[in-house]
Amino acid sequence: GLIGVNAHAVRLATRGHPALPSRVIPQVGVNLPLAPRHPTGGGLVIGFFGRLIPEKGLDLLFRACVKLLGRWSIIVVGTGPAQEELEGLAERLGIAGRVTWLGALPRDGVAAVWPRLDCVAMPSRTAPHWVEVTPRAALEAMAHGLPVVATASGALPELVGGGGTIVAEEDVSALTAGLQSFHDDPEQRARLGGAGRRRIMDDFTDSAIAEKTLAFWREATHASS
Repeated sequence: GLIGVNAHAVRLATRGHPALPSRVIPQVGVNLPLAPRHPTGGGLVIGFFGRLIPEKGLDLLFRACVKLLGRWSIIVVGTGPAQEELEGLAERLGIAGRVTWLGALPRDGVAAVWPRLDCVAMPSRTAPHWVEVTPRAALEAMAHGLPVVATASGALPELVGGGGTIVAEEDVSALTAGLQSFHDDPEQRARLGGAGRRRIMDDFTDSAIAEKTLAFWREATHASS
């Protein structure tokens, strides 16, 4: 039998072995926090978590937010070699005053950021040597009841599911539209955030992963006996 972290991994691993028992079961669990509380009023607060490299697409988020109507701000958690370039881009776009750079944070520091947010953006772009697999930031955001707007990079569409909005890679206008919808419709944010949290409860807690893994191996063992 074979367990894969996402459907793409399972397809690759079972190519040429169609009869091999297989199942998609996450291998990264997250703790489910208490019922989340998020800001009310004050504009849309967008979170970005990740290494500051071109593949993570923070530049796309900046360009999308330039077109965003209404009040908004971005909180960036993470560091990386592209930070100076990204800070310069924010200055040139005239949005530097709306971007807060928190750098790399310890676990308790990251935990303090989630309640400040209305949504999380993951505008990743696939590269020849890199693709999104199971970004922990997306899992944590959904666990905290935050809707995610993400590009269709790697496993992001499968991971986010009904917990957010998926747009094409490099499509700044679509990214703007997704964020504008979050800005204008708090009920949509709550609905998607709730769906994402339920998905984490069902599939990504340590107990859910353990139960699904045990059930799969029992089935696979029974089938081969």
